[in-house]
Parts: sequence; C-alpha cells; structure tokens
Amino acid sequence: MPHQFYQGKFLHYSQRKFYALDTLAESEDNLVKLTLEQAEADGVLAPLASVYSLSSDCWRDSLLYEGPRAVTFSNLLNDENLPIAKTFVELLERFQKAMGCPVELEFAVNLQANTATLYLLQIRPLMGGNSTESVSCCSFKSEEIFCTGDSLGHGSFNGLKDIIYVPGDNLGGRWARKIVAQLTKFNRQLMAENKPYILIGPGRWGSSDPNLGIPVQIGNISGAKVIVELPYGSRFVEPSMGSHFFHELASMRIGYMTICPGEYKGNTHLSARQDFCRENSDLTCNEFIHPDFIDKDWLDNLPCTDERDGVRHITLDEPLRVNLNGRCCRGVILYALTKKNNF
Repeated sequence: MPHQFYQGKFLHYSQRKFYALDTLAESEDNLVKLTLEQAEADGVLAPLASVYSLSSDCWRDSLLYEGPRAVTFSNLLNDENLPIAKTFVELLERFQKAMGCPVELEFAVNLQANTATLYLLQIRPLMGGNSTESVSCCSFKSEEIFCTGDSLGHGSFNGLKDIIYVPGDNLGGRWARKIVAQLTKFNRQLMAENKPYILIGPGRWGSSDPNLGIPVQIGNISGAKVIVELPYGSRFVEPSMGSHFFHELASMRIGYMTICPGEYKGNTHLSARQDFCRENSDLTCNEFIHPDFIDKDWLDNLPCTDERDGVRHITLDEPLRVNLNGRCCRGVILYALTKKNNF
C-alpha cells in the first residue's frame, strides 16, 4: 500500500513535535511537548528519523545529511543488530494463528545502547474486508461522480439511500460537542429502522479535540456504512489514521473517505498514485485518477427528511453506490442511476 502522501509532500503531514514525560517533575503535571530538534540534540532521534535531501529529492536514513527531519522509524526497522521487524513478523503470525484472524499490535520499545526491550500493550483483532474483491474507483466519468478522495477500507457498498450531513464549514468546539447528541439520535433511529447510511461532515471524525473535528465515539455513529471527512471551507485538517477510532472503523468494516483540496495535495499526489496503479495492473484502475471532489451544491440543495441543530437527514429516492479500493487507497461515491429523481 502506498503512503498517503508522497516524497516531499510527506513533510507537510509528518510529525514535528512529540510528548515526553518529565521524570524530574514533582507533580503529576509531568507531560511536556517537545520538538524534533530537541530530540536530536539529546541524541535520541537518530534511530527513528530520516532526512529528506532537497538536492537529490530522496530520503536518507542518516542525520549526517542536511535537510528536514521526519520520523520514519526506518533505521530502527532495518537495524540487523536489533531484530525488531523480524520480531513483529513472528508475533503477528503467532497471534493471528491464536486468534484466528489478523491482529493489530500496540506496543512500546525501550532503546538503550545496543539493546531494545519490547513491551506489548494491546492486541486487537483486525477484521478487514475482502481485499481480493475487484473494485474500480477510476473507470467513471466525471458526471457520474458525487464524491471521490483518499480512503480506507475495501469493497463495494450498495443500497445506501440515507445521508446524515453536517454542513458546517466553520467548526467550533462548543458547536462540535453539541451536535454529537443529535448524531447519536439519528444513528439510533436509523439503526432501529435497519437503514445503513453515509455520514458526511467537516473536520476529523472521532477527534479528541473539538476544534479539529466532531468528537464522536464509534457508538455514536455505529450505523454508518461509509463516513466522509470534509475541510472547513478553505481549512484542511490532516486525517488521523492511526487512532483507536480508525481501528474500530476497520473492525466494523465501515468505509472511510477524506476529501483534500487540491491546494493541499497538488498534482504530485495524484501523479504518484497513477504511477502506482500503472505498475500494478491488478488494481483495476485506468491511467486517470479524478482529483478529490464532492458535489456540495447538489448535496446542499437536497430536501431534508429531518434537521436538528444543523444536522441534516436526507433520504434519496434511489441509492448511492460506493467503491473503495484498499490497494490504491482511493474511494468514489457515485450518483444514483437517475440523479434527477433525487431532487
């Protein structure tokens, strides 16, 4: 699977700061936020970081080079003296055999000189979809596409006639918390009626920071079959794909899409994806990938079945179709066969 962002674009989204424990603090308030520069000065960054060489347009796994630093864990995983990668492979195989399905590990590593101690924190079953299913996201005309963007998950989702839509472009903490209650009510109602739905809204779904997104728990939106993240107007919050929230999405086989404006992603992003697809002909993609897009005018003008505190429930006459390709990490939502019937 390709990284969501390619080459130098990765630097715009990579980790620049981290939290550390102040072991000398005399109170419980011992969590401090530090920068990569401080980690490098303390001599602890080298096993974890790589350098992006601007002159050669490539990554170097040594801090001896000039250029921006980024946390890639490349040195740690490739160090033959510390067989961490081999250990992970063996653990994943053993736990998969024991649990009967692929698993996700949460762990911590304590590095000291030439030794490393691995601590397992959690083991969770990872229930994915059928990644061998042939799913195309690129063989459609522009007029067929309601929405397309980067995605997690794999498969086709059909028969989705209900949309829960949060149209707010300017998200605020108080407003974000307030609408969680309404989302929960809509979710409970649609689940009781056995109606899976598409959830669309601004910001990072499941964020713990209400200024970055709507702080729902998975139980608040458990009836959603596909969720879509939008920017707040001209503001884009990068997706958080490593959280417990996204593990829950994967285990419940809920599809996920994020719509990233072109000014944040640029042509390099799509070109790299197209190259990847051309090199892997089994992806069922053609040579053109549509830029991220959502027909917000169409969505905003659909009549509401119900509306509460700015959260809209829309019921379509005909269902939308959703395709997610877990290999190339692209997704597409297609209009119903007769789009005009939905007005």
